[in-house]
Amino acid sequence: MIAKIKNLYGSFGDAIVERIEYVPIGSNTSGKLLSVYLKCLNWKTEEWEKVKLNFIDVTHFQYSDCKVIQSAVVFEAMIMQNERGIVVDFFPVQVDGLGKLEEDPMSSFLIRCKSISYEVLA
Repeated sequence: MIAKIKNLYGSFGDAIVERIEYVPIGSNTSGKLLSVYLKCLNWKTEEWEKVKLNFIDVTHFQYSDCKVIQSAVVFEAMIMQNERGIVVDFFPVQVDGLGKLEEDPMSSFLIRCKSISYEVLA
């Protein structure tokens, strides 16, 4: 799923975060679902779309609304999978200016989860 999302939306450059929802799922509420609503460019169609990213079984979520920088506009997001799951950092460290990104432990918007899906809303 990560490859498909990256193929369609790249690193979500210039995307706008419109809304964030965080809710428990399942009968025992042990699982957590985080949904991020974005307006972003589809690289294949070159059209702007409203997309809902669903982060399933969230293990870590940090968000802080920063007054110094615009926290609703994504410059470039890092999406990767490792042995512990999926990491999405909407404000990663830009290592070399050539697209190499690393997770920023102090990021103002970071999600770790077990799986991810997406829906095109409009």
